[in-house]
Amino acid sequence: MITREDWRAGRIDHALGFGTPDNSSEHVYPAVRSDGDERGRWRAEQFIWLDRAYDVDADTSLLPYERMVTKALQEYGAFNVENAGEFSFASEYGSKRPGSDGDAYAPLSHIEFAKYLRVGTVTAGA
Repeated sequence: MITREDWRAGRIDHALGFGTPDNSSEHVYPAVRSDGDERGRWRAEQFIWLDRAYDVDADTSLLPYERMVTKALQEYGAFNVENAGEFSFASEYGSKRPGSDGDAYAPLSHIEFAKYLRVGTVTAGA
């Protein structure tokens, strides 16, 4: 989860949590259940990361908050933690991303880095 301190510092030094509107009712380790109610594409606790071949610093289209989230996604990855209205990264309740009018989520769905996004799962003992 992105914290108020992360937003203030201008960087995120930990893994992220994301939500997606297409969660399956199935889950993967370390989840013990899913909040999904259909056979969607995503499973609770799936892990994603951004391949290092994507040059975050060269992408001049990114807003400052998008750059923060994108760098954390590349360095630490993210876990699917919930169903959500859109693909987005969870922020601490009441915190606001820079430039936000109150939304605690950080959407990146419009960014064109899909070919660099990797999806996997974590296994016990790994």
